[in-house]
Amino acid sequence: PPERIIVIADHCTDSTALVAKQGGAVALRRDEGEAGKGHALRWLFERQPSLLESTSQCVILDADSQVHPAFFAELRRVFSSGAVAVQAFVQPTGSEASAAAALAAYSEILSQAIDDRLRARLGWPVRLRGTGMAFRTDLLRDLLPQVHTRTEDIELSILLAERGVRTVFALPAIVYDPKPQDASRLSRQRARWLQGQARVWRAYG
Repeated sequence: PPERIIVIADHCTDSTALVAKQGGAVALRRDEGEAGKGHALRWLFERQPSLLESTSQCVILDADSQVHPAFFAELRRVFSSGAVAVQAFVQPTGSEASAAAALAAYSEILSQAIDDRLRARLGWPVRLRGTGMAFRTDLLRDLLPQVHTRTEDIELSILLAERGVRTVFALPAIVYDPKPQDASRLSRQRARWLQGQARVWRAYG
């Protein structure tokens, strides 16, 4: 298991923070500024630096993600081999709910099973996927002040590439990622991603 679990209840209106605290996590509420994972992570490093002082690596997961029992052991193995940025295999779940969800899941699996696996074999970096991302803590601390969009995974991928840092693909480290259950939710999710990608294009050309 991980040494510590930190949950950021970012602009939450439910009992996320309470449930996380009851489960043994360090639960933090954030209601200020713009919502979003990148903003929340930057807030964590700026406002709660003591929580991360003794932490050598950080794993970032979405609130609804689940991990394979061997997930953290596999990440430790990859980091011990010298990696400083890692992306786990994201296994979509709930894709049987609709044809749209199944298509989205199939696309995501193919891009990892073929594209990312080939990149890893060639020694090239893979792109980050938002959940199942892991970093050496000092590297993430340096990168976060430069993250300003809602698609922090794309932005962090670009920032790592600019530094010549290779993101290692940890295929055996599996994170289960639920997909939206109907076409309208899936469309809203994709619209948010496209909006974020447009902001990244404007910021980085």
